[in-house]
Amino acid sequence: MKRKYLWLLAPVALVTALALLKWNETQKSTELIKPKLGSISEVIYGLGTVESYHKFNFKLGVGKTLNEIYVQEGQKVVKGTRLLRFEDGPVVVSLLLEPY
Repeated sequence: MKRKYLWLLAPVALVTALALLKWNETQKSTELIKPKLGSISEVIYGLGTVESYHKFNFKLGVGKTLNEIYVQEGQKVVKGTRLLRFEDGPVVVSLLLEPY
């Protein structure tokens, strides 16, 4: 009867010992780091294309000759950037913003 328990106890002890060894290895490889207070100095950069949610239609009220185009397709512009120059004279325009 004692041998029967010994045969059952031996595999359980072996599995327990292996589990403890494995757990001990994982504990040694863990490194603890304490946080420090300070300013953030990380910067993330990215490249890509921004597509407008709105479609921009430019319509002239009268026929005009386009003299110069100051920007190229795909060029970055900011508010106030000159885009086009027409021949001298009054220009009546209609600007429409429509969602795609």
